[in-house]
Amino acid sequence: MPPVCDQKKWADFLKSSGLESVRLYDYYLGKRAVKNFAVEDCGKVVVELFQDAVEVGAIELPGGLSPADFQLEVKAPLGAGGRRSKIIVVSCKPPSGVETQETIYYGLGYRTMAHRTVRAFLIRITRAIDSMLTEERRRQKLNRKP
Repeated sequence: MPPVCDQKKWADFLKSSGLESVRLYDYYLGKRAVKNFAVEDCGKVVVELFQDAVEVGAIELPGGLSPADFQLEVKAPLGAGGRRSKIIVVSCKPPSGVETQETIYYGLGYRTMAHRTVRAFLIRITRAIDSMLTEERRRQKLNRKP
């Protein structure tokens, strides 16, 4: 089963929690959001957003996987056009022991929890995980051939 991103579950969580108009950075960092955050702050937001999305069922991981099976690292891109631009490297070390990585661009910025950019991020992270798991299955098939 591939990972699934359920936007309705995310919207239901936000509505039932009263978080629709709360800014992402205010919620995860507990401070008034500013326009430019350190890479470490962005990393904390990304990791906790991913964990929450899995916890509320907005991202369903297959086969007993949990957020702990993945590492999300935020980096500042070289020659970034915008100060808020970041790159997120999602990695997983599956049973084969060969680490797999996917790179997605970070554009959450100064947004509310219900903003379309946050929803799009949840979809991109789900697709990155699906791509890594697909690659792992391909490697396992190659290793089984005589």
